[in-house]
Amino acid sequence: MKILIVDDREEDRVLMRYALERQGWRITEAADGAEALALLRLDPPDLVISDALMPKMDGFGLLRAMKQEPGLAGIPFIFYTATYNEQNEYELAMSLGAAALLAKPLPPDELARRVVAIVANFPKPGGGPGAALVSESERLLERYSTMVATKLEEKVRELELAKETWEKTFNALRDVVTVQDKEMRILRANQAAACCAGQEAGALIGRTCHEVFRGNSEPCPDCPLRLTVQDGQSHSGVITNGSTDKTFHVTSTPVLDQVGQVEYLIHVARDITEERRMEEELRQAHKMEAIGTLAGGIAHDFNNILAAILGYAELAQHKLLAGQDPDDYLKEVITAGLRAKELVRQILTFSRKGGQTVGPMTPYPLVKEALKFLRSSLPSTVVIKEDIDPQSGALMADPTKLHQVVVNLCTNAFQAMVEEKGVLSISLKRREWRELDTALRAMLAAGPYMELVVRDDGEGIRPEDLPHIFEPYFTTKETGKGTGLGLAVAHGIVYEMGGMIRVESEPGQGAAFLVYLPALPLKEENAGAPFTAQARLLPGTERVLVVDDDPALTAMLGGMLERLGYRVAAFNASDQALAAFTQAPDNFDLLISDQTMPQITGAELVQAIHRLRPDLPVIICTGFSAVLSEGRAKELGISRYLQKPVGLQELTRAMREALEEKGRAQG
Repeated sequence: MKILIVDDREEDRVLMRYALERQGWRITEAADGAEALALLRLDPPDLVISDALMPKMDGFGLLRAMKQEPGLAGIPFIFYTATYNEQNEYELAMSLGAAALLAKPLPPDELARRVVAIVANFPKPGGGPGAALVSESERLLERYSTMVATKLEEKVRELELAKETWEKTFNALRDVVTVQDKEMRILRANQAAACCAGQEAGALIGRTCHEVFRGNSEPCPDCPLRLTVQDGQSHSGVITNGSTDKTFHVTSTPVLDQVGQVEYLIHVARDITEERRMEEELRQAHKMEAIGTLAGGIAHDFNNILAAILGYAELAQHKLLAGQDPDDYLKEVITAGLRAKELVRQILTFSRKGGQTVGPMTPYPLVKEALKFLRSSLPSTVVIKEDIDPQSGALMADPTKLHQVVVNLCTNAFQAMVEEKGVLSISLKRREWRELDTALRAMLAAGPYMELVVRDDGEGIRPEDLPHIFEPYFTTKETGKGTGLGLAVAHGIVYEMGGMIRVESEPGQGAAFLVYLPALPLKEENAGAPFTAQARLLPGTERVLVVDDDPALTAMLGGMLERLGYRVAAFNASDQALAAFTQAPDNFDLLISDQTMPQITGAELVQAIHRLRPDLPVIICTGFSAVLSEGRAKELGISRYLQKPVGLQELTRAMREALEEKGRAQG
C-alpha cells in the first residue's frame, strides 16, 4: 500500500514514516495541502494521512479539493491532528467524507493498527463526488469557516496569554537580562536592565550594552559576549562597573539558527557586589582569627628579638666603657633589628585588607615565608617537614590571598593534631595535566598546575563531616577553638583563582589537602640571580630637608646623613618644615619625610612643596599607612616609597637614585 503523509512538522512526518514503513508500506510526504494536491494529481496513493492545521492549504481544504476531483474523491482520507479533535470538528470531518479523525499523538504500533482497521472498513471507491456532498458544500464551507475562525481566536488568545506570561516572567527576573544581536545591540531588555541603566526599557533598544551600562564606545576587554560571537559557545566572567562600583557575574549564551550559526545572544548579569563584600569580610574576619591564633608565637618571637637587641646593646656599651671595639656586638643588634623588621612586614602582608593585585608571581619564596611565619607560632612539639621545589615555576595570583591559603591550611592541620604533637608536611610541586588521575583531569582544564599539599597526622576527618568542611562556620572543634572560617576562605580563594581543593582523609589517619592552581608556562631561561645591593653607604653633598615627628628618628637620621657629607635641615613638625621651605625653596635638593604626622601629613606636605618646586625629589619613609599606598605615592610625584625601619644603605641608595633621576630629567 502506498500512503501520502501530509504535515507541516517534519518531526511528526518522521515518526509517522517510522510507524508505517515497519508495516511494509511505501511512504511519500508533503509539507502542506497545496504540495500534497500536486503529488496526488501526479501519482495518486492508496491512502492520505493529513494534519488539519497547516499553512497555504490546511487538511480540510485538501479534503474538499480531493472530493471535488473524480480521480481523487475515492481515496481514503484520515485526519491525524492535535488541534481539531472536538465533537463538532469530528462531525465536520466526517461530513466532508473523511474516513476517520485520529488525535495526536499515538504510539507507533497503535497508529499502524488503527490505519489497518480504518482502511479495511472503508467502502470501495465509487465515481465522482457524492451528490449530497456537492449540495451541502456551501453549508459545510460555512461551518468550516466558523470553526477555523474560532480556532484562530483560541490560538490568538493562547499566544497573547503566553506572551503576557513570558513578559511578566522576563521582567520579574532580578538579574539584568538582555537579548542582543551579533553586533551587541540590545533587541530586548527586562525591567532589571532598565533599572540598572536608569532608563526606560524601550530607550535601550538598538544601543550597545557597553554604551548603556558603562558609557563606553568600545566593548569591555573581558566581555564574554565577544567570545560568544567568535566561537558560538557560552562564556562567563566577572566585570566591575567603575562608575557604580558594582560587580557583576556576566553570562553570555548563543541562540543558534537552523544551520548552527549564532542568531542572537542572551546576556545575563547578576549583581554580586554584596556577595563579594561579604566574602571579603569573611576573609578579613578569618585573618583576625588567625592573627589571634598566632599572637602567642609572634609575641614569643618578638621577645626573643628584643632580648637579643637589649643584651648585645649592653655588651657593646660595656666594651665601649672598657675602650674596646664593640663592632661584633653591634652587628648582632643590627641582625636582630632586621629580624624584627621582617616579622613586621610578614604581619602587615598577612593582615592587609585589599590593595593587592593579581599578577605573575613565584609561589616558592612565598610558601617558604609563610612557613617561617608559622614556625614562630607553633609549639616545638610540631615537626614541620618541607618539600618545596624552587623550580616549580610561576602562576597568576594575589600574593596576599595565596599567603592566606597556606596559613589557613597549615593552621587547620595543626588544630587537628592530638595534644599539639605531630608532623606537618608541606610540599609544592609543578604537575602536568596528563600526570593527574582521571577524576582530577575531568575537573580541571588541560595545562600545567601548581600542586600544594598540606598533610597532617592528626585525628582525620569523619566521613559524615567531609561534605561540609568547606561550609562557612562549620567546625568540629570545641567552642573557642575556631569559627569554621579557615577552610571556607581557602576554598573560596582557590576557586576564584581557577583551581580546586581535594581532600584525602580517614579517621585516625590524618588528612591531606591538595590544592591545584593553574601554572604559567616555564621560561626557557632563568631570569638570573636576584639583585643584591652593594654593602656600602653612598655619600653626597646635597642639601636635604628631613621631616619626622619622632625626635629620636630625626636626630638619628640627620646625624647619619651629615656624617656622609650631606647638609641636613631636620624638623619634628611638618608645618614648621613647610614654613622653612616656603621662605627659601631653592635651598633644598631633596625632601625625606614621614607620612603619618600631626598638622600636615607627608602626602599633604609633598603637594604643598611641589606647588613651589615641582621638580624637587621626594622620599617618603613610613611604618604603615592605610591612606598612602605606593601607587598613590607615584601619582603624587614621590620618587621613592620606603617602609620603616629603613637601613642607611637602603636609604642612601634611594637618595642617589632620586637625585640622579632629577639630573637626567633636567639634562
